[in-house]
Amino acid sequence: MLGLPRNVVLLGIVSLFADISSEMVNPIIPVFLASVLTASPEIIGLIMGGADSLANLLKVMTGWYSDSVRRRKPFVAFGYAPVALVRPLLAFATSWWHVLGIRLLDRAGKGIRTAPRDALLIDSVSIDKRGAAFGLHRALDTAGAIIGTAIAIFLVAFGLGATQTDDMKLLFLLSAIPAAISVLIVILFVREKEAAGAEGARPKGFIASLRGVNPALKRFLVIVVFIGLANVGYTFFILRAYDFGAGLVEILLAYLLMNITYTLFSYPAGAVSDKVGRKKMLMLSLIVFVLGAVTIALANSLTMLFLGFLIYGTFLAIAEVNQGAFASMLSKRTDRGTVMGAFHTVSGLTALPAGVVFGLIWSSVGMIYAFAWASAMAIIAFFLLWGFVRESENVASSAA
Repeated sequence: MLGLPRNVVLLGIVSLFADISSEMVNPIIPVFLASVLTASPEIIGLIMGGADSLANLLKVMTGWYSDSVRRRKPFVAFGYAPVALVRPLLAFATSWWHVLGIRLLDRAGKGIRTAPRDALLIDSVSIDKRGAAFGLHRALDTAGAIIGTAIAIFLVAFGLGATQTDDMKLLFLLSAIPAAISVLIVILFVREKEAAGAEGARPKGFIASLRGVNPALKRFLVIVVFIGLANVGYTFFILRAYDFGAGLVEILLAYLLMNITYTLFSYPAGAVSDKVGRKKMLMLSLIVFVLGAVTIALANSLTMLFLGFLIYGTFLAIAEVNQGAFASMLSKRTDRGTVMGAFHTVSGLTALPAGVVFGLIWSSVGMIYAFAWASAMAIIAFFLLWGFVRESENVASSAA
């Protein structure tokens, strides 16, 4: 597919099925929390951001350990397994802290698999195809999101349950099926790449590995913090639509539009960055984010709300593809898992303060000010990137 290796395509298909599972439930969790469990914006921010942050502590550790043992596949398979086991338990949640506990277990799986999976993706492709590989992976991942959201829309629109709450719980239960398929594909078809640790000695230790990473990566991670503080995620876009008065089907349609846009732009965003550079594309993504935040905050109609979701989907496509590809260019073959783990951990840990601060500003001052805060963080990240002289491509020869 598109001249990319078998492993790259298979890992994309794995993510496709995993995201079908995720997106059958993710867009309705904020509505479930707000409408059924009566959780406040700051509690929702704690649950959605906190679960990601705490679980992401695992990413740098599993990334480093996969470098140390020179294996990726076992971490990837084990990381996808908890999703099929714990996500259906959302159907039985009766309090917001139940959802928090389930989300922690769910995201722990993501923390285990993400850095080794990205390292395996990098190990499987030549350096001049990394942007395309990440782009294809994100495109298939988000195609799964489209399918999962479409399934949710179908079930809710046709009202297979006695109430809307029953429809939500049915989706939670059904999400286990595609999650199980993703695990089977990893176990049966994805291949380990011996090249993962072929050059150099094994890492002497976790702390030593972190100290030995490219200094430019540390500067980039500071920028990642501000991008993370800005990008509070789709949760608050959904809450904005719910607060506006949109129904569940309308919210799911807006979320579907976001993911369609994300899918359409993911591969082109990666391929274009291979030619023009990651830094320029990341700077463009931050401009797009501010436009999306302003649009969703000032929306006075469903059309404007939908436009905000469309713009946000474009931001996600450009930013998520190029952040990972940028970080990978600052790695060597012997520390790819560590580097990708450090990147994902910093990005993920930022989700907790981002979600809680955004929710507190919304509750105490107002929604407009919360989106203004996020936009300010994006602007700071833009100027930090502008001053980031040492592009990842400058060290491409040492990373090859």
